[in-house]
Amino acid sequence: PRASFAETVVDRHAGGRSHPELLFLGPDENIIPEDIEWIYSEARRRGHPSPASFMSSKANAGINHKTYGVTSEGVAVFLDIALRRCGLHPSETGRPFTVKLSGGPSGDVAGNALKVLHRMYLGDEGCKVVGMCDGTAVAEDPNGLSWSELLHLVNSGLPLAEYDTNALSPTGVLVLTDNNPEGVRRRNTFPLKVRADAFLPAGGRPGTINADNVGGFFHLADDGSDRKVPCCPLIVEGANLYITPEARDAMWRTAGVTVVKDSSANKSGVTTSSFEVLASLLLTEEEFVDHKESIVHGVLERLREQAALEAELLFDEREKSGMALPKISERLSAAIIRLHDLIEQRLHEGCPDAGKEMWQRAGVQAALFAHLPEGVIRDMVKKEPERWDAVPLSYRASIVASRIASRAIYSNGLGWAERVESDDALMDAVLAWVDAA
Repeated sequence: PRASFAETVVDRHAGGRSHPELLFLGPDENIIPEDIEWIYSEARRRGHPSPASFMSSKANAGINHKTYGVTSEGVAVFLDIALRRCGLHPSETGRPFTVKLSGGPSGDVAGNALKVLHRMYLGDEGCKVVGMCDGTAVAEDPNGLSWSELLHLVNSGLPLAEYDTNALSPTGVLVLTDNNPEGVRRRNTFPLKVRADAFLPAGGRPGTINADNVGGFFHLADDGSDRKVPCCPLIVEGANLYITPEARDAMWRTAGVTVVKDSSANKSGVTTSSFEVLASLLLTEEEFVDHKESIVHGVLERLREQAALEAELLFDEREKSGMALPKISERLSAAIIRLHDLIEQRLHEGCPDAGKEMWQRAGVQAALFAHLPEGVIRDMVKKEPERWDAVPLSYRASIVASRIASRAIYSNGLGWAERVESDDALMDAVLAWVDAA
């Protein structure tokens, strides 16, 4: 039950422990707005030292993930760079790219992805949605589903079953799934059969594409040869665990399908929660609400920046190694975690005395400040640096470690970190980079 879980976690903060743990909660599937507000209110009632920071994605003094489409903003950046690197971008081909999505217009990631894609590619001028499915229906149209109708459903919070069939072209279809075996069949085969330049899994069950059915993702080439061609040459995983590792491997081995793994593509939601936590520690709730639009703008800009840095690195590394992107994502995560932990350990050694050598480095202090999104948060902290006192030193150490570790690898490449076997030698290298930067 939500009550027993949330109450237990709150009490670990507010229960008089001599060494309270730093725990923060964020939303995931099946967490509704009422849950978020209840957890926040309960944290306040039970005496949590910073209730606004305890639960993220709040409607008022927070950045609600669905309202601002934060996960979809990051997914769209990965898609845009992938289109360029794969030769499918409309600015290069002179034609709109085609895309299909799993997840409905009323969903967080899929619905917001539609809004972001329409904004980025000016609707049919740059992007045609040729298929979409959710729990209620499957909509397919090789000529492109109506952008005005799709956005109407998104803005009205309606499922795909409410799509107006008058908006379909003569080749389009809308098949409902309720009490309709044919609709269920088409929904289940949608990821494998509908052809498009790109596929955005933005909703659906884990393991939807797996080792048992991935063979259906391919068809024989139209030239009459026995060459296997994927229904989509590019996949950007907006939904977690939608494709199993075995299926990703088969896609790469069979036809070189480009798959941007979920751990890279859709982490902007988690990143947003971390910025909301930090903002809630640095600002009062009243300040957050008063400056909310500026704060959100700064966070969104940072999300896009970080997504672009990682996407470019992944494709650079693929060009060097010929390795599939999911494997590179896993290597990147391991390299960043290794470097983060080394830096954090060195910073914790200085925690009893913040004047120790590591914390004195100008690059360390610069990394702490640079982590703040542009705008009001950065301006307030620059004017009143004592605001950092509200942020536990261990949390500041984690911020610095994350910032330096990720930026060092984004700047120098994955091999720069992987080639160094000695932890001490890697720390020497990163400190030299910090001082030079």
